[in-house]
Amino acid sequence: NISMLKTISLALDLEIKSAKELLMNNADSPAFYWQYDVKEREVLNNIMKKDSYFGGFIILFETGDILMKVGDISEKIEMRKIYNTTKSREIYVSYLDKRSEFYMAVPIINETGKYRGALIAKIKLKKLLEYVFERIDLGIERTIFIVDSNRTIIKDKYTANEGKSFREITINKSQDFSQYTNIKQNSIYTVYKYDKNVTFFIVIKEYIADSFSYVDNLKNDAEQIISESFVQFDNTLKKEAQKSYNIT
Repeated sequence: NISMLKTISLALDLEIKSAKELLMNNADSPAFYWQYDVKEREVLNNIMKKDSYFGGFIILFETGDILMKVGDISEKIEMRKIYNTTKSREIYVSYLDKRSEFYMAVPIINETGKYRGALIAKIKLKKLLEYVFERIDLGIERTIFIVDSNRTIIKDKYTANEGKSFREITINKSQDFSQYTNIKQNSIYTVYKYDKNVTFFIVIKEYIADSFSYVDNLKNDAEQIISESFVQFDNTLKKEAQKSYNIT
């Protein structure tokens, strides 16, 4: 299970890095050296159609003003911080919000190296996790789910559990979570952290103990049935033998 947690964490890393590279590649394309709204909107709509974990985009102009919005995305985000971060040629990543979404912004630099603004994307974590879950086979004896810092299940292999509480997790905010893994009862969980801000728990719950218990019960029942059958068969043989030899 520990190796499985590492596999899931690595798969998440790859998905988020893939999203980041997609943004960077598009921000570096001539379509985003804009002066007018010509090609950018079409490019961004195509990205959302292909990758459903992108919820929307904002193009920030080099002055810090919003040039364009595409999709369902709020303007009530840290625009000043996004502007300052991207103008310094760095990538901005927000905290995970209550809707299990976070924002990523990359700088737009034209062919002469001039800062032209920023491409901001809203990323829906639940949709991103679906991509990961589809590629991991845990078997019927295990399940995987994601829990936020409020111990709420935000994504589960079984969607009926989403929104419910998972109280087995112990949260200690002063703890160093860089190599944190804990095992409790039949669950094992670790903290996943991307860029310090996007933080949640990955939980694998094991049902194998219950499965073995069920198999043991079946085995005991079978042994009892067989034992009773042999006793009954043995008694029948004795009765027939008594009749044959007229034993009373």
